[in-house]
Amino acid sequence: MNILLIEDEDKIADFVMTGLNEAGMQAEHLTDGSAGLQRALSTPFDAIVIDLMLPGLDGISIIKHLRKSGLTTPLVLLTAKTDLQDRL
Repeated sequence: MNILLIEDEDKIADFVMTGLNEAGMQAEHLTDGSAGLQRALSTPFDAIVIDLMLPGLDGISIIKHLRKSGLTTPLVLLTAKTDLQDRL
């Protein structure tokens, strides 16, 4: 599987990348929302993991752009937010 990780926190990104690699997946990591969106639109991935709070473009905006463009790639959302409303 080829996974795109869009995450700006180094510790979280390292943890996720290590897990993906140990599971035998190929993963690419970007730290900026705008760059992540462009990569997701230009390269086919099997899944995309997106942080909610990113520099450049936030995770929700990325998802809206991806879906509006017709991309149906599975998405996984990451967040450090703890409020129930934010997580829902």
